[in-house]
Amino acid sequence: MRPCAVVFNLFLPGLGHLLLGYSARGLILFILFGLGVDGFLIGLYGPGASPSDTLALSCALLAVLLWAYGVYDAWWRAFGRFRPPLQAEKTKHFRAGVVHYLSADYDAALRELRFVLRLDDEDADTLYYLGLTLKAAGQPRLARHCFRRCLAHDGDQKWHDEVGQQLQELRP
Repeated sequence: MRPCAVVFNLFLPGLGHLLLGYSARGLILFILFGLGVDGFLIGLYGPGASPSDTLALSCALLAVLLWAYGVYDAWWRAFGRFRPPLQAEKTKHFRAGVVHYLSADYDAALRELRFVLRLDDEDADTLYYLGLTLKAAGQPRLARHCFRRCLAHDGDQKWHDEVGQQLQELRP
C-alpha cells in the first residue's frame, strides 16, 4: 500500500494521502491543487487573458508546489518513519515515557510520549501508553481519544482487548 500511495500522489495530489488514511490532508491537497489548475486554465484561456498573465503563472506555480509537497509528504508518511536513526530515537523516548508512567511521573511521561508521536503519529504502542498516562493524570476525554486512535492504527490487534477494557472504564 505504501509504494502505491506515493505513485498515486505523483498523478493526483491528495490521492496517496487518502490511501494512507489521511483523509482531511488528502482532500485539502486535492482541492487546492484543483483550484490551482483551474486558476491556471482560466488565466491562460479566459476572456482577454494572455499567456504571460500573472494569474496563470501564479496558479501554475501554486499547483506545482502543491504537487511537490504532496509527493514529499506522502513519501514521508509512507516511508520516513521507518528509517533506522528515527526508530532508535523513537524507541529511546518511548522507553523513557513508559518508565516515567510506571514511576507515576505523568508530566514527564506525557512529554516523552508526545515527542514519540511527533516522530510517528500512528504508533499504536505509544498511543496506548499515552492514553493510560492521560487517564492516570485525570484527563479522561483525551485518554479516550488516544485509545480510539490506538485501535485505528493497531493493525495486528495487539491492544484490542486492553483498549476495549480501558474505554469501558472511561465511559461517561
